[in-house]
Amino acid sequence: MRPKLLRRFAVTLIISLMIASPALADPDDLSETEERSAKVASMPVHTLLSPAGRQLANSLGVLPQLQKLQELKEHHRKKQGEISHLNASLRLELSETILTTMLQCQQVIVEIDSEISESSEFIAAMGARRDRAIQYNTLAALVANGLVSTAGNFLQMPPNMSQIPGDTMEAGASMLSGSLGAMAMYQQNGDKLSAGIRPNMLAKVFKRPNNEWTEYPDIIWTYLNTVPAGSNQSKTRREILIDTWEKLGRIPSQSDSKGRTYVRILSGTIPQRRTVTISMLEDRSALLADLRAIVGQIYKDLLNLMLVVRAL
Repeated sequence: MRPKLLRRFAVTLIISLMIASPALADPDDLSETEERSAKVASMPVHTLLSPAGRQLANSLGVLPQLQKLQELKEHHRKKQGEISHLNASLRLELSETILTTMLQCQQVIVEIDSEISESSEFIAAMGARRDRAIQYNTLAALVANGLVSTAGNFLQMPPNMSQIPGDTMEAGASMLSGSLGAMAMYQQNGDKLSAGIRPNMLAKVFKRPNNEWTEYPDIIWTYLNTVPAGSNQSKTRREILIDTWEKLGRIPSQSDSKGRTYVRILSGTIPQRRTVTISMLEDRSALLADLRAIVGQIYKDLLNLMLVVRAL
C-alpha cells in the first residue's frame, strides 16, 4: 500500500472511531452498555456484589469506597469524556487494593506449589529406589523358587541316594522365598527418611508454630478463618477443611495424641526421625493441594469486586 493511501486509510479509521466513541455520542442516544451502566448506578452496592464478594469487600474495608463511587454518578460525565479527580482517585485506590490482594493470594499459592513440587520430587526418588529394591527381591525369589528348588528335586530323584540333601535345599529355598516375600512387602512403603524442623504452609492451618516463609498475609488468613457466606454452619473455611481431611482419612482425629503427632509431622514442626515416607509425603501433597484450592477461590470474589468497580 502506498504511503498516501496508507495515510488516507489511517485518517478514515480514526474519524470512524471518534464518531463511534461514546464520549462524542449524542447524550440522548444511550448505548446498551451505557443504559446498563446507568441502571447499575441506581442500584444499591450490596445488591451488585455476590454474598462472598460482599463479605470480602467488608474484610478489605472497601465497601464505603464503592458506595462513595456510586454516589458521584459520573456515568453522565463519562459520555462527555469528563471524569472528576475524586472519581479517578477512588477507582485507582480500589484497583490497587484488589491488585494487591491478588498478588498476596498468588504469593501464598506459589509457596504452596513449591512445597507440593518438592514433595513430588521426594516421592519420585523414593519410589524409584523402592521399585529397584522390589525388582531385586523378585529376582532373588525367582532364583530361590526356581533354581534351588529344582536342584533339590533332582537330588531326590535317584532311588539309591539319600533324600536329606534335596529336602534340605527345598527347605532352605522355601525359607529364603518367604523371607524375600516379607522383605518385599516391607519395602513397598519405601525408605524412611529423617528431617529436621521445617514448617510448611500447613503449620499455621493446624495452629502450629511457623516461620516468615510460611506466614499468611492478613487478608488471606482472615479469609480462611471466616465462615463462608451463605453457610448453614458456624465453622470457618479452615475448620471445614480440617474436618474434610479427617473424614477422608488423610489425617487421624485430633482428639488423640497419635493424630496430633501425625499433624506435627505433616506440617514439619517437629524433628522427623525416620518418619518421612512416601505415604506421608502423598498425604502432605494432597492437603496442600486442597489448601491451594481454597485460597484460589478468593479470585472469584476479587473478580466480582472489579466488575462492580468497572460498572459504577
